[in-house]
This record gives sequence, C-alpha cells and structure tokens, in this order.
Amino acid sequence: MPFVDDGLATFSLGLLNRPRNAIPSILSRMESGEKLSFVAPMVRYSKLPFRLLCLEWGADACYSPMIIAESFVQSTKARDNEFTTSSCDMPLVAQFAARDTEWFGEAARICSDWCGGIDLNCGCPQKWAINDGIGSALLSQPELIAYCFSCYNHLVFI
Repeated sequence: MPFVDDGLATFSLGLLNRPRNAIPSILSRMESGEKLSFVAPMVRYSKLPFRLLCLEWGADACYSPMIIAESFVQSTKARDNEFTTSSCDMPLVAQFAARDTEWFGEAARICSDWCGGIDLNCGCPQKWAINDGIGSALLSQPELIAYCFSCYNHLVFI
C-alpha cells in the first residue's frame, strides 16, 4: 500500500481508513466562486515536503508529481515511492499519466480516499512520454481522455 506520512510517523493507507467525507472538495470550492491558488505538478519537486511548504505559504491546493498509472497499480514499491501524503497535505490532487482507461481508473480508485482530486496528465511534452502515448500525446485522442474519466467515475463512485 502507499504510505501516508502524518509528520510524526508513517502508516499504511490501509491502517488509516479515513472516511471519504473528511477530504476537502476542491470542486465545491471552485463552484462557489472562491479563487484558489494551485501549485502545479513539477517533476521531482512536488513531493510531500515541498507541498507542505507551499501550503504553509498560502497555496490552497497542490498537485502530486506525475505518477505513471500502470506502475502505480502493478507495484507496491511504486505506490510507496510515488504517493505519500499527510493530514496537512489537503487538498491534494493526484496526477496520473496513462494511455489506458483501466490503469487510470484503478490508480485513481486506489488513492481517491486520500485526495481532493484526480488529474490525468495531458500536457507533458517530454519525448519519452509522447513515445509512450501519455502526456501531451493524449491531446490527439479526446475520446480516450473522456473515456478515462468515465472509467474513473465508474470505479470510484459506483
């Protein structure tokens, strides 16, 4: 399981069993017209300590670094390394890179109880990402982007 760092100790996500309604809703804040400051995902920088610093200095929400959905779903080691959060790290948007709806939906389902939002990376311009069919490569496939979120909604909310 991915780990959650509460600043004092590290616990498995399965042990915390936090209720979904305890996670702040980014969407409801946006719908109310509140102006929010988001810290965009940054390669190698958007890990938990940096996000906590940004929140301390006034950010309303932070993104995780881009997480490869397939690796996240298949590997406990990848989950433990790529997704850490704490009770102070809210609201958090987990960003996944995927070219497959099932990997995206399952990755989102795994961490949805610990996030205020889920994001599909459709902007990474790096050549390796485009060659793998993720990031900005998805912009030429709007139907796939829509289907990814359809699968996410089905797995997480139904």
